[in-house]
Amino acid sequence: MIDAFPSFSKPHAFFKSRSKPIINALGLWQGPWRLFAPHVDKDNSRILADIHFADGEVVHWESPDWSSFSPLDKFIKFRHMEYYDNLAFSVKPQIWDDFGLYLSTQIKHPTNKDIQLEKIDIIATYATIPEPTNKVYKRPYLIYDYDSEVHSWKPEK
Repeated sequence: MIDAFPSFSKPHAFFKSRSKPIINALGLWQGPWRLFAPHVDKDNSRILADIHFADGEVVHWESPDWSSFSPLDKFIKFRHMEYYDNLAFSVKPQIWDDFGLYLSTQIKHPTNKDIQLEKIDIIATYATIPEPTNKVYKRPYLIYDYDSEVHSWKPEK
């Protein structure tokens, strides 16, 4: 639990640094939480999914919109934010199969009927926001490009 929050005191930082080798060995370390300057979090990502059922019904799923969360909620759920960033930026194809399998267990047919799931299309959209410059942009939200990848997952028959 000590590693779950950003260091907020010297004793916390001390114990957190002592637990880091154990967390690494267990494969649970998720990297630093860069919320404050000068090295703020520059990753911006979003994951969407369309879950297709055999009867033609489609359920739309989205990762949380972190910009709508309060600062306290972001503080408490920062590991969730990192999880979705790490997922969106992942280059390992197996991750998308695992995530598709996970979604297939979480998302049900909207009418609760026992209808076969056909496939899940997962769209990962991501960008790394560049360092600030002294340039003045007319439309600052267009200073970086988003990349998108679409991954399809189908259940084993």
